[in-house]
Amino acid sequence: MHAFHSLLREVGCRTAFIGRRGRLFEALAPHQRLGPTPFEVDFYGKRYAGDLSNWIDWHVYFMGAYAPAELAFMKRAAAALRQARGSVNYYDVGANVGHHVLFMAGHADAVFAFEPFTRAAAELRRKMEMNDLVNVRLFELALGRDNGVAEMVLPDSHNLGAATLRAVPGVAAFFVNVARGDDLFARERLPRIDILKIDVEGHEAAVLDGLAEQVRRDRPVILVELTEEDRSGFGTAERLRAALYPNHVLHTLQPRGGGYRLAPFDMQSWEVVCVPAELAPIV
Repeated sequence: MHAFHSLLREVGCRTAFIGRRGRLFEALAPHQRLGPTPFEVDFYGKRYAGDLSNWIDWHVYFMGAYAPAELAFMKRAAAALRQARGSVNYYDVGANVGHHVLFMAGHADAVFAFEPFTRAAAELRRKMEMNDLVNVRLFELALGRDNGVAEMVLPDSHNLGAATLRAVPGVAAFFVNVARGDDLFARERLPRIDILKIDVEGHEAAVLDGLAEQVRRDRPVILVELTEEDRSGFGTAERLRAALYPNHVLHTLQPRGGGYRLAPFDMQSWEVVCVPAELAPIV
């Protein structure tokens, strides 16, 4: 590892350069211009192997983590759910290279990851093996409204998490397996969902539609990303609410220092949190 990169990491991890301040690091060490630069660092007590040329890994190396507000919220939610339900099952749809999975493996009793993109899934599995994670199960497939296959593209080769089931003009596609969530749960006899994270680059509505029965039955805490393209398939706030369970509370998740803030729900926000009304006071 270059000495300059090591110095930037020391500064970034100590000062929590996030948001606009992180742009300084992007200018000094842009991941798009870095060739393969493998590294291994401590990540909340676990081993994280990554590469500086990949967007998520770049954040882990220079900032200590990617989306720390999400991690802080899920840690708090897991503690509250354990108090209320006795155990915690975490489901990660669009698990990417395993950043959130690795973190939640230390806070949930069982982790179920869904990642159809072969390259990203391979990195996730590498993290599982090097950390001997026996409470994580990986499904190398996507979740959607129907069972079958679908075309996936990777428009940004420096961000493995950018792989999407939406067509991108001029970008070659490859095929991945897709499962309807409710069918998969019945077939695999998967346990209750307590925390559900969905980050699938605009395919979020299809995931929730396919998981409708399970989500209504389990009433999990849900963290969902909304993208600019028709707001992840929901289009309107009413359509988003209809895809969830009755008697829920919606928030916008916002970074706050090294933690998070639950702000009033805004359909134009980037990250939305859904909490069952009965758990809202403790989450």
